[in-house]
Amino acid sequence: MQAPNQFANDDYVSEVITLNVGGMQFCTRRSTLLHTPSFFSALVSFNTNHIFVDRDGTHFRYILNWLRGVRFLPEDDQVLKELEWEADYYCIESLVSAIRSNATMQPSVALSMRRIADEMRQVH
Repeated sequence: MQAPNQFANDDYVSEVITLNVGGMQFCTRRSTLLHTPSFFSALVSFNTNHIFVDRDGTHFRYILNWLRGVRFLPEDDQVLKELEWEADYYCIESLVSAIRSNATMQPSVALSMRRIADEMRQVH
């Protein structure tokens, strides 16, 4: 008896979604995109396994990881600002809120280093 091939299973195949974000390919499960209310909730309701999003894919890995439950934010202020724009576009309110609260709670390493450098210049 031959072992079942999981890729031949229609349920499995219909569960996998390929996202093309600005020419960058990402794969995830339909359930991941439905788990958090977002831009994707409506898109995956259509019976398609391929979705094209006309956005820059540079920071999309953070978006997709957030939808997967990974609560990590990059430290770079410029990346955070760009990620906030993307999270707002994708209607992921929890990510937008996390970025905004992170920005008000923690100064970035780069900003801290600039302040230290400025203070050292004033001393000399």
